[in-house]
Amino acid sequence: MTFPQPDAYDIWMYIFELLGDEDKINFANSSSILHGWVERKLTPLLFAKEAPLLRGYAPLETLMGIRQVSSKCRQSIDADLSSHHSNIWLEFESAAHENKNIAPIQTVFRSSIAIQTFLAEMADESQNPFPSRSVSFVLKDGWDFALTSYGIARVEGRFWETCIDLLQRYGEHILYIEFRCVFGPIMYAATAAKLMRSLSLVPNIKSLVIQGSIDGTERFVKEYFLNNPPPRLLNLETIRMRRMGEIMTENVLRYCCVPANIKRVSIAGFNRQSLPDEIYGFCNLEMLEASVNNRSLERLGESGNVPPLREYHGGEPLSWRSIESNNPMLFRSLRAFSSSLYKIRIAGSFNAAFSQLVSPGAQLCFPNLRILSFESYSGSLDFLVQFAKISRLEFDQHPSQGVMVGLVVLDGYQVKKSNLWSLLPELKNIVLSGRTYWRAQEQRGSELEARGDECWDIW
Repeated sequence: MTFPQPDAYDIWMYIFELLGDEDKINFANSSSILHGWVERKLTPLLFAKEAPLLRGYAPLETLMGIRQVSSKCRQSIDADLSSHHSNIWLEFESAAHENKNIAPIQTVFRSSIAIQTFLAEMADESQNPFPSRSVSFVLKDGWDFALTSYGIARVEGRFWETCIDLLQRYGEHILYIEFRCVFGPIMYAATAAKLMRSLSLVPNIKSLVIQGSIDGTERFVKEYFLNNPPPRLLNLETIRMRRMGEIMTENVLRYCCVPANIKRVSIAGFNRQSLPDEIYGFCNLEMLEASVNNRSLERLGESGNVPPLREYHGGEPLSWRSIESNNPMLFRSLRAFSSSLYKIRIAGSFNAAFSQLVSPGAQLCFPNLRILSFESYSGSLDFLVQFAKISRLEFDQHPSQGVMVGLVVLDGYQVKKSNLWSLLPELKNIVLSGRTYWRAQEQRGSELEARGDECWDIW
């Protein structure tokens, strides 16, 4: 007796439709007859299963073609693209991503005409039209200085109208959204209202980036938020705000964020030296980028639930010129996170001459710190030797040691001869003024290789 019986086709097809995707593949492989019966239905399943592998090797055009084969292929490709490391922006996660060198795919709209064209082309599309579920709204034509202020307002108003039209149709599919340079030189309450309306149309976003400009109109924004609080975004994990002013920043943090869900926060152009109060309640915060004073960091570490901070990008900008800031005391302010910190990036001028202020004769203990980055470093490099687990050192400018030269020597013209390589046994590379120097592999002895790679930041 042969298996399966030819006259049992309808029965086996009924069973096939009840199976999950993986079981359907196993079903087909169990018999050549069964395989022949379901071969046409099997192809989309195999495409979907192999999508992650194709993401690493296939050209973008090929991926987009496979995406059109079936709804399962579309879902598989979209799921893989939306998990691209560029949507995460954490170096310890990016480093572990298999396809970290592949450029991200983001849908960018730079004018109302571009949005209208897209909507016309997608008129019959009901599924997700964004392969990586990442969308950026970047207004360009609103910055035409030949226009009057009323002309600019009209351009921006039209842009927001088409933006809202698009989000009403496809907003639920978006996981990562960016609003950039779409506010003009002045943020009016009406523009704030349109932004909040847009946010209410993207309930599933995990990442929110807002970059704009505030110029003396904060009181209008404050009045608006008193009666119109922003929407709560239940899945939001990452938030980045640039030059949005104190009132806008605080209200978005207060209303849009579920404190326990927020993992990454980046704020800049925030005209104060302390963190917004809302951030102290982010108990699962893993990444913080903010130029604030040391006391704010200490307070964050004194909160009831100390967040598992993995990356800190901060320090005080060069414009502040504060003696108290950006010296080794900054590390003492971060000691509550010493067991979790993976990377520290210090903006402005770091002065190692004050190292004795930390704790004379004692070493700082950051056992998991792997990357240490400085915009401007002055003083003896001996301060760095205590960070024994460092694998990458970054200096935007050549360190200015002056009369503070000690045990460590780092000559910009002979980096390969620096004793930092022997004093820090786990050091893999040094980035000096944008040029990366790598430790040679063991088979090449003590020779060091210099490569011209670009230094890159997370954000």
